[in-house]
Amino acid sequence: MTTEKQVAASRANAKKSTGPRTPEGRAKVRTNAIRHGLTGQILTLSESERPLFDELLNGLLNDFKPHNTIERQLVTGLAWDTWRLNRLRAIESNTFVMASDEPIDEFEQAIANAQTFLDEPGHFDLLSLYETRLTRNLHKNATLLRNMQRERKRLYEEDKKEEVLLNRLNEINNIEIQASKFPSKNGFVFSDEEIARAVVRERYIGKAKHLLSDMPPFELYGSSQWTHPDTYLMTTTELDKHLEPARKKIHGVSPESIAQRRLQHPEEFYEHRKMNNQMDLFPRAA
Repeated sequence: MTTEKQVAASRANAKKSTGPRTPEGRAKVRTNAIRHGLTGQILTLSESERPLFDELLNGLLNDFKPHNTIERQLVTGLAWDTWRLNRLRAIESNTFVMASDEPIDEFEQAIANAQTFLDEPGHFDLLSLYETRLTRNLHKNATLLRNMQRERKRLYEEDKKEEVLLNRLNEINNIEIQASKFPSKNGFVFSDEEIARAVVRERYIGKAKHLLSDMPPFELYGSSQWTHPDTYLMTTTELDKHLEPARKKIHGVSPESIAQRRLQHPEEFYEHRKMNNQMDLFPRAA
């Protein structure tokens, strides 16, 4: 049990420790009280480094868009691994800079860099080892995060498809489109607006598939042969100009000639005329 003398001694010692008083001492500990808002952990980042790290973290959060705690934790780990990897590369570059005390030309700088590498092989081996470990960990966490997000999106689309199908039935029965207020089988909750847009899109896609299935090839694909331009990429004027020769000639014969032939020989164009002509060749006996 703590005695009164021990408590008094502890209070006296606490009063003696008031922290660093010199500018140098305060500069060393000024990063001790920086708390990160996402993880709640104390980070040893200087005042100039904190905005740069936050910019890196926010960029990764915007890229991956985590939806749960484990995904946010993985994104934070990616930010830290990237930050440490960049710091290692900066240390390596600064090591070569420290080898030259005075400004020298490019040739002398190259010689000095090579000499620095030979003088400090253990230092560079250690940096290379750290870099390899960080890179491996970075790639592993990135792969894990992508796989988790891919699986989450697959389950999301699967549940959304079922919700759209149910509301498509509601639409057919003149019932208001409304998403379920309860979580789906995989724990997703959809908004009415999202499901309504998906139902309309599903209906349009179904109608488009039905119309395209009965459409003639020319209307469906356009003129897509390599010797002809794509008619779907033409304006109305260009399309009329492109089809004008085809309108003037049908199988090498002008429309005027076909019309004249039809007047003179209708049996070639009308099936019933052919039958009548055949009957005229073999008249019935009176």
